[in-house]
Amino acid sequence: MQGMEGPGGEVINTFPYFVSEVLDLISSTILGFGDIKYKLVLVVSLWFIERLVLCLVGSPWFFMLSLAYVGFLLYLLLYA
Repeated sequence: MQGMEGPGGEVINTFPYFVSEVLDLISSTILGFGDIKYKLVLVVSLWFIERLVLCLVGSPWFFMLSLAYVGFLLYLLLYA
C-alpha cells in the first residue's frame, strides 16, 4: 500500500495491519458463535426426533435395531 513504507522498504505505519487483524478476529468470532449455535440446534432437534420416534415405536431396542438394519442395507447398496 502506498504511504506505508519508508525508504528501503521499512514499514512506518502499522495501523492498517492492526485494523485488518481486528476485523479478522471479529468476523472469526461471529462465525464461530454461529457454528456453535447451529450445532446446539441440531443436537436439540435430534433429541426431540428421537423422543418422538421412541413414543411411536415404544422401545429403544427396536429403534436401534431398525437403524442398524437401515445402515446395513445402505452399506449393501453402496459397497456390495
